[in-house]
Amino acid sequence: MVGKFEQKKGYLEAFEALEIAVAQGANLELLTKSDWINGTNAVLHPEFIQLVRQYQVKFPILVYSGNFSREQMRSLYYSADYFLHPSRCEGWSLPLIEAIACGTPCISTRFGGHSQYLDFLPEADIIQTRLGPVDCQAFKDAVPHNDGDYGQWAYPDVGDLAQRILTAAGKPSTSGLVGADYVRQHYSWDLSAEKILHFLQRLGNNGSHAAPVI
Repeated sequence: MVGKFEQKKGYLEAFEALEIAVAQGANLELLTKSDWINGTNAVLHPEFIQLVRQYQVKFPILVYSGNFSREQMRSLYYSADYFLHPSRCEGWSLPLIEAIACGTPCISTRFGGHSQYLDFLPEADIIQTRLGPVDCQAFKDAVPHNDGDYGQWAYPDVGDLAQRILTAAGKPSTSGLVGADYVRQHYSWDLSAEKILHFLQRLGNNGSHAAPVI
């Protein structure tokens, strides 16, 4: 797992599911880089440290931290057999698309921004979720709404996630190569920049000065 440690990322569900999978015979190790970025420093959140201590007696957890180069991140993605992504909601999830681009098969939800590039995965390969109101006070404090409606998140089903981890632990997937080809063809940095440039050029040619709607 790679991504800032916060409630919407699904870390608690992941740890609970991993515990279930190990109890049912899965032989696995969790590699995680879950820093908070504080200025130019990457630091571990105290709640994450506590969570690791709670679960590392049940299954092995290897924690990476600090400012990693692009090459170090690439090596981390390559070293994993699967990328675990039980997120409740995402704006985009750069770590997930980076891992897919490296050919790492993913075990993921599909709700929010990252649903845009998971078309190569059939619905049967997506973690089952249930929609429910946002229950994270930190999120509510950061994104205030006067009407009290903070929308919904897709909460991953821990039992379903545990079964997917069990299956992954016993059988390698070939979806990684398919996913890598797909995101490299449709979501490279160069292609994304070209799309934005063409959009802005069309906007200028139309004589409109309105802000683009994305």
